[in-house]
Amino acid sequence: MFTIDDIRNALGDCLRSERPGAATEFTGVTNDSRVAKPGDLFVALTTPIGYAPEVRDGHDFIGDAVARGVTGLMLQHEEISRPDHVWAFLVTDTKHAIGELGRAWRSRFDARTIAIAGNVGKTTTKELTAAVLQNCGHTVLKSPMNFNDEIGLAMTLFQLNRAYDRLVVEVGMFELGEIRRLCQIAQPRIGVVLNVGPTHLARLGSMEAIAAAKQEAVQDLPAEGYAILSADDPVVAAMAATTHARVLTFGLHAGADFRASEIQSHGLAGVEFTLSFTGHDLRVRSPLPGARLVPNALAAIAVAVADGAGIEQAAAALTGAQVTPRLQAKIAACGATILDDSYNANPVSMMAALDVLREMPGRRHALLGDMLDLGSAETGGHRSVGEHAAGIVDTLYTIGPRGAQIATAAHETGARRVRHFDTKEEAIDTLRATLGPNDTLLIKASRGMALGAVVAELIR
Repeated sequence: MFTIDDIRNALGDCLRSERPGAATEFTGVTNDSRVAKPGDLFVALTTPIGYAPEVRDGHDFIGDAVARGVTGLMLQHEEISRPDHVWAFLVTDTKHAIGELGRAWRSRFDARTIAIAGNVGKTTTKELTAAVLQNCGHTVLKSPMNFNDEIGLAMTLFQLNRAYDRLVVEVGMFELGEIRRLCQIAQPRIGVVLNVGPTHLARLGSMEAIAAAKQEAVQDLPAEGYAILSADDPVVAAMAATTHARVLTFGLHAGADFRASEIQSHGLAGVEFTLSFTGHDLRVRSPLPGARLVPNALAAIAVAVADGAGIEQAAAALTGAQVTPRLQAKIAACGATILDDSYNANPVSMMAALDVLREMPGRRHALLGDMLDLGSAETGGHRSVGEHAAGIVDTLYTIGPRGAQIATAAHETGARRVRHFDTKEEAIDTLRATLGPNDTLLIKASRGMALGAVVAELIR
């Protein structure tokens, strides 16, 4: 995979421990000592990753990696002892180094790359886009789960080989410049921006800064590439002026290149809509539940057409796409249907999930918790969700200090049955005692609220 010279070419002269007679090629790269294999290069990371509640220094696990047979170590602490039989490289920042190795590996292959950015819907759109491209005849590598930072992107790129002709990745950010860095590594030809919302407002400070960060997904695209932008979000649509690439737009807006109208929902079975593009009107079915996810389906179709598919082929590929949506229906022990969307949340995705709940038969309930990282939009965001929920749910349950704001707004808007929980245990006990086979319960909050534990207990 990587030779000593490959690493020197990518990172400069960083070799600190030569091992004459040892193998000079590493067969893999890993940052997880638990899955390290003989012949791997182990990269000791020290950078916080996403919303991880604790940070572990990868240098603490060098012994475990060596015991599993790695033949190389990439370190940023010079004082770390290095076994005699293992090559060692010393860099200033191991996170940056693994990104550079990902870039070097990516440059060996011709797979066309699609990068997807936005505050809401990146993972869903990535999954659907990959499925549509595969149905159009391509062999697609996609980033797993929500691997959307520099480390996750690099680990995705290390899976790339000549069997793949398309690469679909999502690009996330925690600061300005991060998406540009990810695009420098992945080298996309097609960039998609779905939306700009208040997520990250606490860190970036303004919506203008968030927009500047998201537009990095398209501003460095090649002239022969495509920027695919939401026509429904004026801030995103304005990014057309920041790119040298050709521009295609999607959405419900009358001026969108790929426009949806006459939307008909089929609950968890997906939606149908009329797709309009350059004089063509096609009736299309998307497997994604909820009308609010129609723009994600349009984005996937736009990518396929930009990539060379005909509109009929792209529409058929969407209809036949098999994806697992983030919101998943599960059956509780009591027979109730649980709509598990507990992985993450922001105001837009909360209201989209509530719209799916609206279409469910029987009694409809929701357990909603804190949405984190909203900054100055925190109070307004939680109140807007509560106001939206009031017209949908039979019973609203909330949890967390910010969840209490949802409850207050719902009650003030006319919701008759609202209850707030202080602990997950209280929520579990109450829900077990009240839910039955005729009930549907939506569970959603930011990842840090860990409401997946409530889901697990209810279905156990």
